[in-house]
Amino acid sequence: MQALQSHIDQPSDWNNPSRCLIVRGWCFAGHGHRITGIRLRTMNRTLHGVVGLPRPDVRAALSEAPDDDTGFEIRGTLPAGRQRLSIEAQVEGGAWTTILDRIVQVRRRPLPLWLGGGEWTDLMFFQMPAHMAYPPRPVR
Repeated sequence: MQALQSHIDQPSDWNNPSRCLIVRGWCFAGHGHRITGIRLRTMNRTLHGVVGLPRPDVRAALSEAPDDDTGFEIRGTLPAGRQRLSIEAQVEGGAWTTILDRIVQVRRRPLPLWLGGGEWTDLMFFQMPAHMAYPPRPVR
């Protein structure tokens, strides 16, 4: 099993997660191995995320970080109720390794967010990513 270093920035509190979940953080493996996948598993649902997002702050703080692109993000909706939630990362050509495993209680909402059944911030941030989609380039 490959040893991974990781941290989850969002959500900061897992005690009462929203059904519209956004998970952001960073993860890397040592010895030049790349992270090729990230996923969240719970009950009968698997949510795949994206890896390789820019996180120059991680490289600046940790000299062992391989490059600036150690960030990840997972977006999706979770079923309501008490459940085991795990976040797993995959090293290039390897098996999935758990970086978070916990029991959570996801609130049930009587109405969808767009009909007033939740916080406007949940709906807005769920629909609008807050990361760069590509490296910066000059405007023409």
